[in-house]
Amino acid sequence: RRFRRGRISWRKGTAKTEFGGWLTFAELHPEGPVRFDGWDAYGNPVGRPVRDPYIPMLAYTEEQVHELAYGVLYTVCTEGPDADLFDVSLERVIRLSEAGRADGKAVPLAGSPNARDGARTTFQYYDETHRLVLPSHLAAYEAMEANLPKRPLDDPWSLGTTTAGEPGKGSVAEKDKDEAELIAK
Repeated sequence: RRFRRGRISWRKGTAKTEFGGWLTFAELHPEGPVRFDGWDAYGNPVGRPVRDPYIPMLAYTEEQVHELAYGVLYTVCTEGPDADLFDVSLERVIRLSEAGRADGKAVPLAGSPNARDGARTTFQYYDETHRLVLPSHLAAYEAMEANLPKRPLDDPWSLGTTTAGEPGKGSVAEKDKDEAELIAK
């Protein structure tokens, strides 16, 4: 990964949500090689896991949060081969250290998270950004993005996935698309 922000707009039915859930799992996993950690003897990059990850996952409604990307993460963490590495509930997924203590977490957020939800973020995921249109959604998005630089040694970043939204609605997806077009120019 080269950039601190990634946005993907794929057509409906292309597993955007599943992609986000699996990527969140890699970011949370204690063995996930998702951060640069130098070079091997052959000159290839080497990855390491995130130290004490904090991953908010924002969606439009509480129902959407649990049914979409957080639902994918929940299922992978409870039913996958590494289920013993996580303490999972409907409110959060906690990564456990070798000693069995909390060593990072992912949390589902809906509507308008409070200011501390992005305070120590290492990765944040926005699901269905074309639905994030309310002033509270836009404010939450801006606050979360502004919090990304607070842990520079952990190389924090964000990902948003969506389908094309309705033009003129002022959604997060529309703002991201407009910014991308300006960068392309």
